[in-house]
Amino acid sequence: MGPTNSKTAKDQYPHSIRGQYGIDGTQNATHGSDSRGSADREISLLFHAPVAVPLGASVSTKEVAGRPIQYLSRDKTLHEALARGVTLLCQQDPKLDGLEAVAWLGRFLATFATNERPETAVVARLPSGPPRSRRSQKAADLGIFPLAALHVVGFFGRGSNRTLLATQIAKDFNYHYMDMDLHYVPSRPHLATALTQHMFLADVHGAFSPRILLVHDRNRVIPSHQWHDLAQHFRWSVLDFSALVEQQVGREASKGHAGVYSTMARTKETMPLDLIVRLLAQAIAITPTVHRFVTINVPPHALLSAGFVSLVDTTTRCFPPTQLINIELNPLWRNTNLTSLEWRGHALGHVVPVWVDGPAESTHLQSILQPVLAPTVAFSIDEGIGSGGDDATILATARARGYLKLSAKDALRAEILARSADGVHIHELVQANEPIPDDVVVRVLHKFAFHPHHRRIFLDDFPATVVQTTAISVGPLGSPSMVLRSHESATPFKRDILTHLALSHAVVTPTGPNLHAHLSQLTASAVLGDVSDLDVSRLQRHFHVEGVHVLPIAHVEASVDTLWPHPGHPMDDRSFVELVCLMLRQRNLRKVLFIGFPRTLLEAQTFRAIGVDFDHVAILTKKVMPVPHALTDEDYYSSDEEVKASKKNAPEPQLSQLSRYFTDTAPRGASQALTYVDITRVYPHLEAWFRPNVILAVGNKASGFHDALQRAAHSSNCVYVHVPTLHAKHVQRFPFSDRAKRIRAAWTERRLVDVEITVDLVKTEVLRQPVSTRVVLTGFPRMMGNTMPYVHDQVVALTEHVGEVNQLLHFTASPATLLARVGTIEAVHAHTDAFNAENAPLVAFCIKVNKVVTTVSADVSLGTLTEDIQTLLLT
Repeated sequence: MGPTNSKTAKDQYPHSIRGQYGIDGTQNATHGSDSRGSADREISLLFHAPVAVPLGASVSTKEVAGRPIQYLSRDKTLHEALARGVTLLCQQDPKLDGLEAVAWLGRFLATFATNERPETAVVARLPSGPPRSRRSQKAADLGIFPLAALHVVGFFGRGSNRTLLATQIAKDFNYHYMDMDLHYVPSRPHLATALTQHMFLADVHGAFSPRILLVHDRNRVIPSHQWHDLAQHFRWSVLDFSALVEQQVGREASKGHAGVYSTMARTKETMPLDLIVRLLAQAIAITPTVHRFVTINVPPHALLSAGFVSLVDTTTRCFPPTQLINIELNPLWRNTNLTSLEWRGHALGHVVPVWVDGPAESTHLQSILQPVLAPTVAFSIDEGIGSGGDDATILATARARGYLKLSAKDALRAEILARSADGVHIHELVQANEPIPDDVVVRVLHKFAFHPHHRRIFLDDFPATVVQTTAISVGPLGSPSMVLRSHESATPFKRDILTHLALSHAVVTPTGPNLHAHLSQLTASAVLGDVSDLDVSRLQRHFHVEGVHVLPIAHVEASVDTLWPHPGHPMDDRSFVELVCLMLRQRNLRKVLFIGFPRTLLEAQTFRAIGVDFDHVAILTKKVMPVPHALTDEDYYSSDEEVKASKKNAPEPQLSQLSRYFTDTAPRGASQALTYVDITRVYPHLEAWFRPNVILAVGNKASGFHDALQRAAHSSNCVYVHVPTLHAKHVQRFPFSDRAKRIRAAWTERRLVDVEITVDLVKTEVLRQPVSTRVVLTGFPRMMGNTMPYVHDQVVALTEHVGEVNQLLHFTASPATLLARVGTIEAVHAHTDAFNAENAPLVAFCIKVNKVVTTVSADVSLGTLTEDIQTLLLT
């Protein structure tokens, strides 16, 4: 950096920062502390670093470096190894920068542990320059299995605090620990507790902790080999408990005595929970690479035990807390076999329900389990000049909600520096000025996106081509949660890639009202005020079949307390909300109803800033009926002026501040003040919140309105559902299930598919989309000949199980338009006859019952039709 005075720096240190860019003693280009005392004071002001605890006499680095390093070589010391490495580095490539030099020395030390002459090994296997031929594609095999998983951690702060924290982490997660600081500080057990309980400890532990998913498949729908295929596809590890028991029994047999696991395997006894957890923890501890585990074939009595998950969390120190995947043959609302523990786990988000309607191929299971096993991905598409929104603001908004920005260019550069096979190939293409194939770009992005600790990815300006979109949709990433376009809604797409993506993905704008909800993948509502009379169990039983998690304030506070790293210390409102948002992300909750949260105005403002806006807020006030009583002296002599004065001087209650805040900021009708005498009259208001509005759409297929409607719905915060496509997809996924057989039978007999099956498929598709509150439905209801049920019965079933039907879009087109789009008059007549037979009764029914019927002309280009539908849906 150079001396404080820039003139002195130019004379004595011309290549320093101040020497090159400084002007005088004040404007000296950069700030730096002039002493150790000033540095300590300024670091504590900027970073709130904990005060260092004075320890005893430290040991010098020379003494530590002179000791034999057992895991390097019994007769060699660290000092000798580093001296030889630095000498060799200066001889081979003295021009490496700091980071590359450190990486070179690290590879040298790893080679030094297994080779008599590490100089030849480093020269042969670890070239220092950029790759120039395909010969260097194969990674160096150092023969050190435990070093395959390597974490390099930089601790910034005082030496004593840093050493104790690193020592504690190494002890907790079974790592070797090496401190390369100027001084070695011996461990002090009585100080470890105080120093490791700081506000960032949870984040630090999260980098080392395993993530565990327990699978409860009571019907054995997904066999073990398919779980291994899924794990390989999504970069997870599989822990098969049955295989672990067999391996343990074999180890006990090799020792010549029957251990506890051998005895239980022979007698078929119920295995205690601690033995189950011990076996899982041992398997997790010896896994060197992927620290994400799908655990299968765990005994059912353990999965249904209240304390099993907590015991797993405590023993393995997993982060986030363990979740249970419940594989069922029926959708949640049709399942009557759930225990009280299971439905409560569903209600609180500890259990993830997955509907698998019979045996299926692994490729179909990938799409079903993608929301659970794959990270949440958001695409960002730049439409060029005139785009709206500030990139820095959007990126800050995404980061506040747990996203990591990933650029395709940065990923390719990192792959080149890693000198992998793809990196060598990319480097050769760049040197030859040739384009990089799309499949290579997607493969590299998959590698970086599926880092074990990447839960949410923000892909900047990707994909760039339709080929990349196709390649990424069939890979582990699958469908993104949203596509962020830079232009406003109801405007033409400036990129062809957006036209392609809008057919199957939600498209949002940077200034749209639902950006926060799409990024958070969350919709939230709240009930405040006099909530003590609410029956939370009743709300949870009602809402858990609708995919809504009811979280009372007591449960929220208890969950946040487990995440708070300062037990016994007060928690400010912003920290509380940050931990609430972290808890929601850990459980992957999509729809939440809070009871009693937020508690203060600051919590409401913070949740809106780093979370989402509340869709609905109800402030309950219990009306107290006057009780007849005999008059007393207080009735005659109480002073109204004193009461008014006390109220005037008192601060405004938090509930009043919250009521005024939500009234001012929430959309019209979103905030309600409910006064009740009988609490049962409140439940119907709350139960109607999460029911979506259904918009039906019919028209002549020859008009081509389906593609325009699909693009408009996805870019207008709506869920688009085409019922015949749902039927075909379900038959393709589960060809041997009873529902698939009934669907094929209906096709053969040219009659309607059973309404129950259709409603279940539609509701499942709607629940997969957490943000949208409107459903655009095509292909149902309809008539096929004289078969029942009639349109009225289909609409009633749809209203009962999905949502209220409040509008019908009727697309019309002139004969000339129909002929131009299908080409032959015979096709026009065929489509017109089909419309009159199947969809015309629905139009007549909606007119008869006074539903809103909107006629949309399709006699325009498909692009203009898309904009017209967007305008209609947005208004």
